[in-house]
Parts: sequence; structure tokens; C-alpha cells
Amino acid sequence: MGLLNIISNEVKAAIGYQQNFADLLTAKDVTRALSMMKAHAEEAANNLREYKIDTHKVMERKDRAVYDKKGNFLRWSKRWKIPIPYPQFINEISLVFLYGRPVKWQQLSTGTDYAFQNYKDWLNEIHFNAKVREAKRLAGAEGISAILYHVYRDSDNKPSLLLNVLSRENNDDIYTIRDQYKRITAFAWGYYLTEAGNNTVYHVDIYTKETVYRAKRGKMGWEVEIKDNPIGKIPVLIFEQTPEHKEVQPMIERSEIMESTDADTNDRFSNPAMVATSEILNSLPKSEEEAKLFILKNGGDVRYLTWNEASESKRMSLKDWINTFFQSLSRPTLILTI
Repeated sequence: MGLLNIISNEVKAAIGYQQNFADLLTAKDVTRALSMMKAHAEEAANNLREYKIDTHKVMERKDRAVYDKKGNFLRWSKRWKIPIPYPQFINEISLVFLYGRPVKWQQLSTGTDYAFQNYKDWLNEIHFNAKVREAKRLAGAEGISAILYHVYRDSDNKPSLLLNVLSRENNDDIYTIRDQYKRITAFAWGYYLTEAGNNTVYHVDIYTKETVYRAKRGKMGWEVEIKDNPIGKIPVLIFEQTPEHKEVQPMIERSEIMESTDADTNDRFSNPAMVATSEILNSLPKSEEEAKLFILKNGGDVRYLTWNEASESKRMSLKDWINTFFQSLSRPTLILTI
């Protein structure tokens, strides 16, 4: 994209010149073209933070500072951060419901046994069932994923196919445009490639039924290669849904906070402490002795200071919450867009 194109696009934008999506791509103004598409990356990243245990809200708990009576810092008191992988568990259950067994294909036409068998063999060769399960697992975590069909010619110049699963987890950016009937009219895939000189460059491939735009961000704007789409379709299968854990996310956060605070409380109060008068300090038995004898002199006294609810608190801190989430699970839903 040359300097003149950049200036021309900026002037048109400044004077409010109305350009449609195709016009922007033809003018190689990829930035504004992408602004007309729905970007799914941010929402997927937010869902992924809820999904991964190392970014759960409970991990934001800070250790408590301990000070003496004069306000001098003494030490840090550890506060437990206990994330629980309920989102992964819920997502895997949903995945088993839908794709525990491979997709079953039926032959509805007659006289096509040979072609139908070749089709099923081809699905096995491209690992279709594994790719579908991978895409569904990612959609259940992030809310959206996609399978991009890459058609090419192999070393023998024969047509071949590669399925590429796209997701935020794989550092892919997904963009879409839909019409009023929710049909996909344009799809874009953003990704980074390391090129010569160890430079990481951002690429965007934009697909419409008629045209494929392969754009690369350069020093002077976008470099765009425009090709006709030979298949006349957008070669993508989109998995879009509400993340499987979304409806029970408040319960997950609550249980993690309760488990963590209960662990703090149990560490401080649940174990018994000995209370003894000074007369018997020198006659305490050694800790390694199995049979302990306390010798009391001059009215000495030994007793244990215990928390009456300690055993119940420990039991509650180990309580299994899985049944609660089983009851909260609803029938999994998934929207596929071709």
C-alpha cells in the first residue's frame, strides 16, 4: 500500500466519504474494513480468563501484612488462593454429550457407494472428528471458535485439504459480518507470523464468497493481495455459543472464595493449642513420646484451648461441590454457522 493510497483513504475518511466494505478492501484500507466487522477477540479473551484457573478472581487475593503494636512491619501472612477447575469439568461434560461419539454420516442418495466411502475415508485422513471436538471444546471455553478449510495442491499437484482450528487460545483473531438473516457475508482471520529478520508481522485473511484478501501490515500501511475465491463460498465452519460455565460462574467464584477463606481460618484456629501454668513448663513431655505424662506441682494446670466448631469447619472445607454443579448444568447448546 503506497503513500498516495494512505493519503487518499485519510482524505476520504476526513470528508465523510461513504465507502462500503468491498470499496475499503479494494482501496487496501484494511484498518477501516476491519472496523466494520465484529471482532470477537476481546470477548473470547474475557471468557478465557474465567476458564483458566490461573486467572480466576480468587488468584487476586493478596497476602496480609502483619504489623506490631507500633505499626512496624513484621511479616507477610499467607492467604490461600484456591482456584477450582469447575469450568473445565463442565466443558468436558458438554463435549461428551455432543461429540462423545464421532459424527455419523448418512448416505441419502442411491448409486453413490463409491463416492460416499471415499468421502468418509477423506474425513478420516484430515482428522475431521478430532478437529470438531477441538473446536467445540474451545467454543465452550471462549464462546467462539472456527474451523478454516484450507484447500491447496500437494507435491504431486493433487488437490488437498487442511483443517485449521482458530481460537483466542491459539492467538487467532476472528472477525465476522452477518446480514439481517444472521448469515455470514464476510469472515476474517488475524494472526502473527515470524518472517525474515525475526520480525513478527500481523496478517489478516479476509474471505467473501467472491474474493479472498490476504493482507499484511507493513511499515507504510497494509500490503494486500487480492484473489478470486474459486469455490464461491466462505470456507469456514464457525462454532458460536454461550460459554458452558457462564451461567454458574458466580457460583464458581463464590465457592473458590469460601474454600480459600475457610483454609485461612482453619490454619489459624482449627488446631488445638495448649494452655499451661508456669509451674509445669519444665516438666512437659517431649513431642516424640507416644505416652505423655504431665507432672503438676503447686497447683499447676494443663488444658487445651480448642475451637468447638473446628471439626465441622474442616469437614465443610472439604465438602464436594460437584453435585451442585451437576444440578446447575443444562442441556448444552451450540450454533454452527457455515
